[in-house]
Amino acid sequence: MSLTKKSFQNQSVLVNEAEIDEIVNAPIVSDSEKFHTVTNNVDNLFVWDYERNNGALNRIYDKALRSQWLASEIDWSIDVDNERVIAHDRADLGQTRDDSFYDGTPIAKWKDKEWNDFGLETRRWMLSNFLHGEQAAMICAAKLIETAPSFDAKMFATTQALDEARHADVFFRYITEKTGGMYQSNWHFRQLVDLTIEDSRWDVTYLGMQLIIECLGLGIFGYLREITCEPLLKSILKGVMADEARHVAFGVIALKDIYAELSDNEMMERQEFALQSVVHLNNRLIQQEVYERMGVASKDITPVLLRDPGQIMIRKMLLAKVVPNCSKLGLLDRNNKYLRKKFEELGIIEFEHAVGETDEDFVNFIHKY
Repeated sequence: MSLTKKSFQNQSVLVNEAEIDEIVNAPIVSDSEKFHTVTNNVDNLFVWDYERNNGALNRIYDKALRSQWLASEIDWSIDVDNERVIAHDRADLGQTRDDSFYDGTPIAKWKDKEWNDFGLETRRWMLSNFLHGEQAAMICAAKLIETAPSFDAKMFATTQALDEARHADVFFRYITEKTGGMYQSNWHFRQLVDLTIEDSRWDVTYLGMQLIIECLGLGIFGYLREITCEPLLKSILKGVMADEARHVAFGVIALKDIYAELSDNEMMERQEFALQSVVHLNNRLIQQEVYERMGVASKDITPVLLRDPGQIMIRKMLLAKVVPNCSKLGLLDRNNKYLRKKFEELGIIEFEHAVGETDEDFVNFIHKY
């Protein structure tokens, strides 16, 4: 797939001038960091009603059990030609980058060597954040086991924790064996994960992980699977995407009826959390860490990336699955359409009905968009 300048010429900026300094000055997490501690402000909840009364949750739980797969089943003997993959990626990147935006910046002087290095570092950065995201999802699933108020939900969360552990195992092996390098977790993403884990309300953990982070993951996985020419990664992403789609569906089923009964004030708190989450995730996609490793200071490149219409288009597209799922939960229109108006300002409300329900629908959306 190739994107053209015609397809992104009218994209709008997702951040305002006041926010750029905050993004530029975001810290780079040290590679030497071994642990990150987050306080889990919640009590464990035992549920003595073991009846499985939610038919939809029962079906998705049974599907999860039938759909388990093993990392050892993947054909790890497939050779990954990083030079070929990077060349392919560069061809697409060139179609989505307007070189005129980068006049006077350090990357305007880059030659083939620098662009090849950048391509490999970008792949390492992206896959590393997949890995860190899977560990975050595993921890959130464990929290759901502890706090969910129904045994149906606790049962499904156990399958999700296993899924996320498997994904982390697979991505770590791919990164270390096939790309030879890794990045620490992105600061913006870490902020969102911390907020999701620290919150004492069990449903906010559902919302942050199942409907925001997992939806972003599905968007990135789907986009990467369509543009990459690398067969091993395609195979891995196929299995991971099937699991993640199940997790998102679970989140919608678990929260839809509950959110319909929330007061306006309670719903506003969820709407504001969803908005804050989307902003964090959008800022995460700038990949300042890669540019810093390439010797380019964040302050010299981030403002340009935030204004480049091609980069804006990609960041918006990767948020596409978040919008329709917020709609399904009633988050868009409560409180005088608060979140709908905010998503309109961000330029992503167009995705409410554009993405479709199936994997094939999303593939068609990627190519069309």
